[in-house]
Amino acid sequence: MSLLKTKSALVLGLAGIGGLTATQTALADEAKPASRTTDKVGHLDVSVDDQSLRDAISLAESQGVQVFRDETRVRTGNGDQTKKHIKEAEDYYKERANSLTAVTNKYKADLATYNQKVKENEALAQAANAEVDAYRTNLSALGRNVTFTSKVYSDANKQSAVTTLKQAVKTGEQVRDTRAAIAEYESLQNSFVGFQTQADQGNIKVTRETITVKNASDLNKYRDEITASNQKLTEYVNSLSGTNGSVAEDKKPSFKLYTFVVDPTLLAEYNKPVEAPNFEVAPVERVAVPQFTYAFYDIRQTSDASNDIENKDGERLLSNRLPKTVEMFIKLW
Repeated sequence: MSLLKTKSALVLGLAGIGGLTATQTALADEAKPASRTTDKVGHLDVSVDDQSLRDAISLAESQGVQVFRDETRVRTGNGDQTKKHIKEAEDYYKERANSLTAVTNKYKADLATYNQKVKENEALAQAANAEVDAYRTNLSALGRNVTFTSKVYSDANKQSAVTTLKQAVKTGEQVRDTRAAIAEYESLQNSFVGFQTQADQGNIKVTRETITVKNASDLNKYRDEITASNQKLTEYVNSLSGTNGSVAEDKKPSFKLYTFVVDPTLLAEYNKPVEAPNFEVAPVERVAVPQFTYAFYDIRQTSDASNDIENKDGERLLSNRLPKTVEMFIKLW
């Protein structure tokens, strides 16, 4: 106890030197444990390499990825805790960088696929429209009534349109060729003027029949028939001699002439408007812009040391408000 009193006296003397109050010079052996401070003063900012994440963020943003920063993750602790915090941050930065790189690469690949598909669809629509234009030109030349519509391109729509257009062209050509065959027959039949002449002179009988035809080939036999009839008429006229114009009714030979018309059903089909679509480019589903979040760490390392001052015997004496000279002296004492 005498030693403590000696120390106390010395401290009081030092307090006078340092200008301390009575409260500031409370003795360690008289202080109660509950009044001792365990406060830590300040912290040390700990840096963790996050460059890989920053690089991944820069690349992602340049490719159009939407990147959002969350609130900073603050971690405070002593040396051992700080090691864990550093490992936590390193693992997090690595995972975020790898994940963001994967998201960016996939988005870039998806965009490339999207753009390629758009180009392919544009090419398909362009080729289909060129094909339809060719049919449209042919149909106009055939006198068909062509209507314009708009359709989104698809293989099925194109195939359906081409099938319809091919049939429309075929029908147009059928009508055209049948009409041409009729005109050719009429020209041939009209060239054989002897039929009408001999009928007017009373030497022969002429009957007429109307025939409905659907194809040019239907007139082939009639051309052969009228040609043969004309030959027969010529031979008959040459044999008349003095009886020309006075042939008895029951002795007059009969010849048949024909009038041809295009089948009404075929004409009705021919007169129907033909749909020649203009194909629009098939839409491609746009790639959704990915969103990505990340955060940075703020790691703070604190000290395990107390603010209280102890002497060399480990006795806690005073707060750190003592002047430095006094503080040093006590620690040596």
